[in-house]
Amino acid sequence: MRFPELHFTEAFDRLRDEMERLATRFGGNGGTSEGLSWMPLADLEEHDDDFTIRCEMPGVDPENIEVSVDDRTLSIVGRRSERREESDTVSHTSECRYGSYRRSFTLPNEIDASKVSAETANGLLVITVPKGPESAGRRIPVKAVKQLSPSASEPTRRSSSRRPALTAR
Repeated sequence: MRFPELHFTEAFDRLRDEMERLATRFGGNGGTSEGLSWMPLADLEEHDDDFTIRCEMPGVDPENIEVSVDDRTLSIVGRRSERREESDTVSHTSECRYGSYRRSFTLPNEIDASKVSAETANGLLVITVPKGPESAGRRIPVKAVKQLSPSASEPTRRSSSRRPALTAR
């Protein structure tokens, strides 16, 4: 008995095209490569002296990450490029998201934007936002390091009944 060939890729391509068309019709960008196509996951923490933002960014070159602070908004903008395979390669599954991304966080008033730092290693971006007097915005250079410090790379799990001072958008 011979089974019919299944063309999942074509069916999913048609479904994706239709979803993009609908998203565009209702005001979204549909996740196309021209718009935003994925959003890095993040952990936000508040410590006594600073705030820490950890973002998962596997496969993102540090040169393609832009971190900036403007007024009370910290923004992470960039792009994860898709690998280009040889023409004789057949892709059977493609679940990874590629393209542009943007992630913003509303910061409390009492931060020191002049001392914000960003480091990336092993697919993890760690941004440290020191507490201090309110200050002017700036662009933060992202440093590629061989290994993040243990305190920066591992989230602290504490529950709190306080209202969060740092919020994601």
